[in-house]
Amino acid sequence: MIWRRVLFWIVLIVTISAFPIFFFLLKQSNELGSKPEYSFLQAIAVQDRNAPAEGGLIIKRHNRYCAVGIPAADGKDRVWVLLNPKYRPYEKEMPSGEDYRISRDNLDSLKKQCKITDPVVHLLESHLKQE
Repeated sequence: MIWRRVLFWIVLIVTISAFPIFFFLLKQSNELGSKPEYSFLQAIAVQDRNAPAEGGLIIKRHNRYCAVGIPAADGKDRVWVLLNPKYRPYEKEMPSGEDYRISRDNLDSLKKQCKITDPVVHLLESHLKQE
């Protein structure tokens, strides 16, 4: 009879102890963490869908995120790049695979206006205009 009570308390303690660990691991999940980042990019891409792509860069901020709209190489659309993602994949752009070019001056200006993570700096440097 007493072993049932002991077993009950052991199971209860283990179960209660597992909940914080489970939620901590769930919070650290890259997939769940990436969802608000992609949602931010999707929202600004939809807002910008019918706007002309001419002109320079457009910077959008929301909560802790900063994104830049860069005119695509075809001149019709903008490519939106999240400058400070916290979760993998660290290079988030929308639409993905679209070609764009950015000047060194624009990249340097962006670095002054928003915190840009190293993987995104490398991504943007891979799209530098040949001068």
